[in-house]
Amino acid sequence: MVCKPTAHMCAVHKDQKEIISLNHLMRAECDNETTREQKVKERQRQVNILRNKGNHMHNLRVLEANEGEIILSRRPAAPGTVYLDSYGPCKHCYAWCCDMTKHQNYRCIGMIDKTTKVSKRCAELQSDILKGRYSDASQLLKDEVYPRMLNDEVTQIATSDPIIVELGNSWIRKSRKNKLRRANYASTKMRTAARLLKTLRRFDSTHVNMTDFLVPAKFEMVVSATVKTCGGTEDSFSHPCTAIKLGHDIQRMTDIKETKALMDGNKQQQVNAENFNKLMKKNWHEHITSLANAVITERNFNKLVLLPKPDDLKKLSDHIQGEIGKMDVIKDKSDFRRAVELVEARLLTYNKRRSGELEAISLQHYTNRPEEEEDHLEEFRADLTDLEKQLVRSHEVLTVRGKRGRPVPVLIPPDVCHLLKLISDEDVRRMADVQGSPYLFPNYGSQP
Repeated sequence: MVCKPTAHMCAVHKDQKEIISLNHLMRAECDNETTREQKVKERQRQVNILRNKGNHMHNLRVLEANEGEIILSRRPAAPGTVYLDSYGPCKHCYAWCCDMTKHQNYRCIGMIDKTTKVSKRCAELQSDILKGRYSDASQLLKDEVYPRMLNDEVTQIATSDPIIVELGNSWIRKSRKNKLRRANYASTKMRTAARLLKTLRRFDSTHVNMTDFLVPAKFEMVVSATVKTCGGTEDSFSHPCTAIKLGHDIQRMTDIKETKALMDGNKQQQVNAENFNKLMKKNWHEHITSLANAVITERNFNKLVLLPKPDDLKKLSDHIQGEIGKMDVIKDKSDFRRAVELVEARLLTYNKRRSGELEAISLQHYTNRPEEEEDHLEEFRADLTDLEKQLVRSHEVLTVRGKRGRPVPVLIPPDVCHLLKLISDEDVRRMADVQGSPYLFPNYGSQP
C-alpha cells in the first residue's frame, strides 16, 4: 500500500509503457490554456484506467482464492446482498460494474469512439472473458463464435462444458482457412451438443458434464437422448440430418475425452472412452444412422424438383448483361451496391456455382490472380478447336475455395471485366466506404 499511487507509479514503474506515456503528458509544454486543460484531462483519464487495472488484478486474485473483497467502480444503489456473478470488468477501462451495457455506452473512460453503441450480449461476453470464465476456449472461439451465439440456456451449457468447448475448438481449427463460415460451423456444432447434454440431464440429473455420460453404462441413454433431441420416434426422425451429424460429434467428443485422459494419465477415463467408442462403432449405425438415412431417402421419393425454363434463364441472362452494359462508372454508394449485385449475379448464373463460393472471394485473391497465360500451356493450344481457342483468349479464370477446401474454377466473361476492375479499385471502394472489407463483394457499408 502506498499513500500517493500516482507519484509512486511515475517514480518506481517509470519504465512501463503506460507510465512513459503518463510522464510525457506531465512534461509536455502547452501552447495555450485549452491545450493544458486537455492534457490534464487525458492524464487523469490514464491514471484512472491504471487504477482500474490494479483493482481488476486484485479482483481476479480474490476470485481465484475464493476469499476477500472485490473493488467495484461504483457503490451498489441498494444495500444488501451483492451477487458476484452480476459484476464484471469493462474491456476498455477495466472498471468493475453491474450494468455493463449502460457503463460502456455512457460512463466508460476507455472508449475513444462514443458513437458506436455496444450490445448487451457483446458487453457481457467481453466481461466474462476478462473474468477468466472461458479459460479453455481458444481466442478464435472467444472473438468469432461466442458473440454470435444466442444468450440462452443452450449457450450457457455449451460455453460451460469442457468437452463441448473443446469440440468448438476442434471445429474452429479444422475450418480455420474458411474464414467466412468457420464461426457458423463451430457455433452450430456446440449448440447441437449442448441440446443433447440438456436432454441427458433430464434423464439423469446426478451428472452435469458431457464427460460423465460418455461411458459404456450410459450408451443406451445417449441413444435415447439423441432420438429425443432430433425429434425422433421408433420409426422416424423429424431432423434426420441432425441425428447423423450428432453421431460424428459424439464420436469426436469421445476422442477428446480419451486424449485428455491420456495427457492426464487417467487410466479409468481412458478405458471408458475407448469402450464407448467401440460401442459407437458397433451399435450406433443400427440405432440411429440407418433409420435417419432411410427417412432421408423416403422423403426424396416424391419430392418435386423445380427447374427453371430455358427461356427464363435466357431472359435473366440478357437482362443482367444489359444492365451491366449500362454501367460505365460508379458515382456513389448505391451505384457500387448495384454493381456488386450485377457482377455477382452474372458470375453465379454463368458458372452455376454455389453463392457461398463467390461471397468468399477475397480482394487480395482477385488482384493477385495470374492475368497472362503460362508458357507451358502454349503447346496444348494446337489440340483445341476454334471455339475453345476463342474462349481461352476472351475469358479469365479465377480459382476459388470450394466445398471441403477443393479448388474450384470460376470463369470471368469479358462483359463483366470493366465492372470488376471498378469494384476492386481503391478509390472507388473508399468512396463507397468499404475500404476495410477484405472481400471482393462486400455486404456492408454499400447502402446509402
